[in-house]
Amino acid sequence: LRIPLLLQFFSAPARFAALGCIEMQRVLDAALFEPGAYASPDPADAWFAPAPEKRHNAPSTAPAPKEKLSTTLGLLVNELHRSPDMLVAAAKGFRTRISELDPGTSRGVAEGGHAAAILYALRLLSRLDGYAALVQDKETRVRGSRVPEVSAAGVAELRGVLGGILRDDAPPMLDRWLRRSAAESRDSLAESCAVRAVLACIARPPCLEDDARCASVVGAQLFLSQNWNFAPPSKNPKKKTVVKERASLGTTHSELFGCFATLRPFVLAL
Repeated sequence: LRIPLLLQFFSAPARFAALGCIEMQRVLDAALFEPGAYASPDPADAWFAPAPEKRHNAPSTAPAPKEKLSTTLGLLVNELHRSPDMLVAAAKGFRTRISELDPGTSRGVAEGGHAAAILYALRLLSRLDGYAALVQDKETRVRGSRVPEVSAAGVAELRGVLGGILRDDAPPMLDRWLRRSAAESRDSLAESCAVRAVLACIARPPCLEDDARCASVVGAQLFLSQNWNFAPPSKNPKKKTVVKERASLGTTHSELFGCFATLRPFVLAL
């Protein structure tokens, strides 16, 4: 299945909650972000120039030959180059579901409820925005990465929708979750850590204002450094940890540290 069809499938009201399942998250991440079969750059792929509007003829048989399914920069970049309008429709569906299913609290993250599904959706959309920013960037030193002129308007619209979610909707919603968690017992600390991790992921693509972007990543790093145990699970049952070792941030430590490392020069330059 193509990437936009997968996103539209899970943006439906009856299926969105399935994104709270960790196994489903792993499957969807693999389907969206693994690059797939590699194709060598086309002679028309120039440095700092839009990619060609067409690379080769569409397959005429089903199933298609493997060589027809290969890409130069991965399946997601190919979708951004060829059919960003379908991604726009999927992103709008996600925005509607997040607004409708907002539980008002981070409670239930560990059980895979609506809060867990929303946090994963925000992390997924932030990664999608990072790819969209890549194909728009005229200074990126990747041959053939620039979006073709015919798809430029679609990618711009996609980034507008994603910006509305990540810049306008998500920060105030997650701030309400954090304030409610702070008013509750210490048992909600693990959920607050998961929210802070997602705020750091949201800050990675350039969708927020500079001050908000800096506040998100610095606040997340300070909070997690004090309240989250990044060490491997201890085999000593008597050892006390900051949060329960079975708790999950909803993202890998490597992805989170990647956010901190990527944004460190930006923060220091402010």
